[in-house]
Amino acid sequence: MTEENVAFEAIKRRIFEVRGLDAQQYKDTYLKRRLAVRMRANSVETYMDYLQVLKNNLGEFDPLMDSLTINVTEFFRNPDTYKAIESVFHDLITEKKNHDRNLIRIWSAGCSSGEEPYSLAILLSEILGEEVGKYNITIHATDIDPIILKKAKAGLYKPEILQNMGEARINKYFKRADENYVIKDNIKKMVRFSKLDLIADKKSKSFDMVLCRNVVIYFSRELQERLYMDFYESLNHNGYFVMGKTETLVGESLKRFKSVNKNERVYQKV
Repeated sequence: MTEENVAFEAIKRRIFEVRGLDAQQYKDTYLKRRLAVRMRANSVETYMDYLQVLKNNLGEFDPLMDSLTINVTEFFRNPDTYKAIESVFHDLITEKKNHDRNLIRIWSAGCSSGEEPYSLAILLSEILGEEVGKYNITIHATDIDPIILKKAKAGLYKPEILQNMGEARINKYFKRADENYVIKDNIKKMVRFSKLDLIADKKSKSFDMVLCRNVVIYFSRELQERLYMDFYESLNHNGYFVMGKTETLVGESLKRFKSVNKNERVYQKV
């Protein structure tokens, strides 16, 4: 193994030691492209030199983690999953009505540029119709990347990001802004964006639903187990958890959630 290969593997270990992110989960080609961005920013050309940067400057880990964050998303991504979520929302709202409660709290973890939480807000608005004003709805949307959160708060999107939405839906919930679209205020006000590191930061509680899709797949099994239990603890009694279609429950969480929709990875707290 060459010196550079040794240094590359050492960088992966360093990332895991400091931030708990198992970089072995990434394809090497992707990881090297992301590292190259940070190496140029630090004016170094070799993995050995960048390893020294990581050893000498803990502040470098924030921009490095931002660079590693994958922000590929669109409105109503995986439509079948949203059909399953819609079914759960109907059950949730029925339960709220039966118990005379009007508070609905949802957490979109790893929200990227906002497409998921805004899609959830649109879905709730459609289900509730004229009754939407009777409910206190808050969708907490968190991400580790402050740059992408700024974009999310602006709510401005290119037309291709809305490709899973029909024209009527787009016209109802968006305004034109030159060649782009901006989310309307009645939907925007349902969503609160904030920076949160899933690994290091304390999580809030009392959510009716937690969504964390296509995020933890990049973490070690040990960290996945911890995060799934964090999500469990964040949920209300009988709350719902939605994960990515390529992800699976592991460890103690297997006993703590029951499947609501196996294909779409929707679970309920037990």
